[in-house]
Amino acid sequence: MPGHFDNVLTVQQRIAMLAQRSPDFAFFSLAHYIDLEWLEAAYHRTRKDGVAGVADVTGKEYAENLHDNLQNLLDRLKSGTYKAPPVTLRERSTQKIFTIICRTFSTV
Repeated sequence: MPGHFDNVLTVQQRIAMLAQRSPDFAFFSLAHYIDLEWLEAAYHRTRKDGVAGVADVTGKEYAENLHDNLQNLLDRLKSGTYKAPPVTLRERSTQKIFTIICRTFSTV
């Protein structure tokens, strides 16, 4: 998939450049930068073999209807109805493992 997400990389580089040039500037929203291509690029950068997310959906299940799932996520992001799920701490035996209980595949 080389070259497929070049536009996303360019936009991310522009955001990084703006942040570096004006470190005191606060971004109130990056929603206008996010589109289906951005979300698809984010999805392809995530692990697919992890645990199911808050909706009990695995990466493989999410991919079965990827375009519609990403469009739904984008719609919720743009409308302001998306709420990021909490990060939880799980205990397993004597180890404490941080697990992000989320499978939204975005860098939002």
